[in-house]
Amino acid sequence: RPVRGSALFALDSAVSGGGYDARPIYAYPAPSLGHDATDLYRNRYEAAIRTLSEPAGIASFVMEPVAAILGTVGHGIMSQPKGPVLVLDVGGTTTSASLVVPAASASESSPHGYDVTHSLRLDGLGGETLVDALVSHLCHYFYEQPPSDVKDGMALQRLYDASRAAVLEISGGKDRVQINIPYLSVDEKMQPRHLDVGVGRVVLEHEVKDLLKSRGGMYEEQNVLSASMGKPSDLTSALSSLTMRLLEESGTNPFALEKILIVGGGARSPIVKKAITDALEGLGGPQLVARDKLVIPQGEMVEEVVVLGAAVAGEE
Repeated sequence: RPVRGSALFALDSAVSGGGYDARPIYAYPAPSLGHDATDLYRNRYEAAIRTLSEPAGIASFVMEPVAAILGTVGHGIMSQPKGPVLVLDVGGTTTSASLVVPAASASESSPHGYDVTHSLRLDGLGGETLVDALVSHLCHYFYEQPPSDVKDGMALQRLYDASRAAVLEISGGKDRVQINIPYLSVDEKMQPRHLDVGVGRVVLEHEVKDLLKSRGGMYEEQNVLSASMGKPSDLTSALSSLTMRLLEESGTNPFALEKILIVGGGARSPIVKKAITDALEGLGGPQLVARDKLVIPQGEMVEEVVVLGAAVAGEE
């Protein structure tokens, strides 16, 4: 339904005077190639808009890892690669690792000049993991129960909003922040209860570890982490394990990678960026995080480069 809704909006916006003057481009997640060769995401996207696109085929598609490279190259952030590129896309609740190589020549299967040879997707790990961990801490502190048992939806939303702001401050360098939410609840005598508590970086890191430990079963079921690295205990080890599994499945030596490209809204957080660089350095030493190897678009570009790459694909 969300795809259909966005397609209706895009196609409606593209109509001008009875004809099309714009063409919608859909960037979609890479399937688990090498793990499950079926391109389910594209099939679902195409099925969702098939009856909406008239004339047929006006909409086109590009895999997100390919769009990420097109966006960084097209906007001068990275030179055009001639060898394999590892693309780590850290979203809000999902992180994907993809291996992209230049295609021998443009073809129907590689219309934009790149092939995604392998890709793995880990649900339950992203920028929002930090927020979820802090919300869990606050719920146990204030309600003495997990977020899933808090019935007051409005109060829970206020906790999420405050946690998001606190994570941004801690990510920005603060060692401790004060969270103050007045009138968050009422007691048994219908008197207002206020939340006023300090949270430090150490507390946040501890809560993230506890959250990842509780999600260990969910991660194991997805079968996308390296069996050689054990269960992840923090963001760094989770990202290391996902990357190692991709390298293992593709048979790629990390030192053979021409570039490592980091994208996604979750990667805007300095805490997440540090976890990524620590994970890569743990896998291959300083060489993998050298300035000529590791590419992290700055500011909002790290979040928007996939969309900008889709626009480049549309121009092609």
